[in-house]
Amino acid sequence: MFDQIFKIEISASAVAWYGAIVATATAIVAILHYWRDKASVKIMYQRDIQIMGRQNVYDQTKTYFNITVINNGRRPIKIEKAAIKIVGKKGFWLLGDSFASHRIKVLTEENPKTEFLTDQAEIDFSKTWYVAIYDATGREYRKYFHLFPTFWRIWHFLRFRK
Repeated sequence: MFDQIFKIEISASAVAWYGAIVATATAIVAILHYWRDKASVKIMYQRDIQIMGRQNVYDQTKTYFNITVINNGRRPIKIEKAAIKIVGKKGFWLLGDSFASHRIKVLTEENPKTEFLTDQAEIDFSKTWYVAIYDATGREYRKYFHLFPTFWRIWHFLRFRK
């Protein structure tokens, strides 16, 4: 009954196919982990924000412009400052709220969001090109105000040049 000998033969091509499939699957998983692990920032903005309730920092009678920064990645990001780029002006307009001590600066998985408020009366939105967020490494993240920012900037330059 135990006289029979079982033989299993594995061909070299089967081993090659198995190795190719495992290597491809491993490479795909490594690429997905890399994409998930890198820094990813989402920027949103809102106009006509009013503060309600008992806030000591902001005036309840003013209308504010709000910039929301969300960390979509896994790595923590330290936000240094928020700025607005105006067409025709050199440099940026830094938001004063960037330097406030009550602002969350390090965005992690537990605290993925921070907001920057500035007085809306000081901003001319017809000349605003984009919002810029700078992290501690010096990387700049942009959110444009218009659908085709380059064409809008050229049109704006030709229209308002004097």
